[in-house]
Amino acid sequence: MQQEEEAELMLEQGGIPISQLCNSSVNIDLLQCPICFNILWKPIACGQDRCFSSFCQYCIESWLNQKNAQSTFEEEEETFANESNCPKCKRVFIKTEIPLVKVLLSQIELKCIHSNCTQVIPYADYENHIVNCKERKKQCRGCQQYILQNKLEEHEAQCSQIPVECQKCHKRMPKCDLESKHDKYNCIENLFKVQDQQLENLYTQYLICDDMVNYYEEKIARMMKGDLIALTEYNFFTIFTANYQFTTDNLYIARLVRNSYNYNKQKNDFLHFYVDYYFTTGLEGYEWKCRVIRLRGNLLIGVCSSQLSNSVDFIVNRLGEVKKKEENDNRYHIIRKVNFTFGEGDVIRFQILPFMQCLRITNETRHLTFCFNRNELQEMGDQYFSFFSLEYQGDALQFL
Repeated sequence: MQQEEEAELMLEQGGIPISQLCNSSVNIDLLQCPICFNILWKPIACGQDRCFSSFCQYCIESWLNQKNAQSTFEEEEETFANESNCPKCKRVFIKTEIPLVKVLLSQIELKCIHSNCTQVIPYADYENHIVNCKERKKQCRGCQQYILQNKLEEHEAQCSQIPVECQKCHKRMPKCDLESKHDKYNCIENLFKVQDQQLENLYTQYLICDDMVNYYEEKIARMMKGDLIALTEYNFFTIFTANYQFTTDNLYIARLVRNSYNYNKQKNDFLHFYVDYYFTTGLEGYEWKCRVIRLRGNLLIGVCSSQLSNSVDFIVNRLGEVKKKEENDNRYHIIRKVNFTFGEGDVIRFQILPFMQCLRITNETRHLTFCFNRNELQEMGDQYFSFFSLEYQGDALQFL
């Protein structure tokens, strides 16, 4: 039976062994796969000009998917780093079919791979015959013997080694053990084992839930006290790497070293940089500070839904104008005016307050406060980023 299983596996993972050839009116050398050297099975050809080599479907797909595949031809010694190359012509494999190959294959007849079958089968009917052959044997799930497939169901209905399940304790065992060894005491013992395992699983889930409850209780208690997570280390991100200079050794300074003049608008463009940390609308509260070291132009302080140009943005500038930019829009539109401003030397505190669901910005030097409110933060989804935009060369912020 091992030989028959290997032959069936070869059909799934390659071609038909030459030994199965019975009658052929064509030169069989023309119908051999160059990879497995068997008779072509479900052939696919390379469509490159002057190639048209045919391969078994499984063989060529395995070749193309294999990294660092080596040629199987004796005259070829090099290794092909590009797994998309045809193993024959070494050019990119273009999948095609050649009708003539199918015509030639239809002219051969094959022997069945099952040892007791004497039928001669045309190539076109070979797969269907192999699957449905009366002499095909399958392995019994119980005793592991090989039985003719058309008698397997009857055999397994009587086989004493077939695994069955006890209807009360649901334990699986051979049928003979269920009938001879599995009494009510074994059944009760198995039921207790199942219940013990269920109780153990429930206790494990309880411990996980208890840890989560403690975690959130501590978090809520910290927020009730007004404790916020203070950011003391910063990373910065910008696409304008030629315009910004960042210092991250003890002094976290962001400086615009080269402005960008817009000749159409006749003014400098605002260039964004981000505090490379995303904030969520959950239970965590954060705070951080920055000092305006130098400011000759304007400064935009904002929040955005992503670090991409198509984000939703809200900003406030030194004139107290709160503006919004819609997704996929490049223009800011004023939505309100607030009593808030800043200048050189000012220290600005940022506080994300989860209970109030807002980002509060306080100019500690001038005692002015402004908030991006709940509705504005909710427009940005589950997370958002803090960003700043400088306008004039030399303008700089230090994060504390």
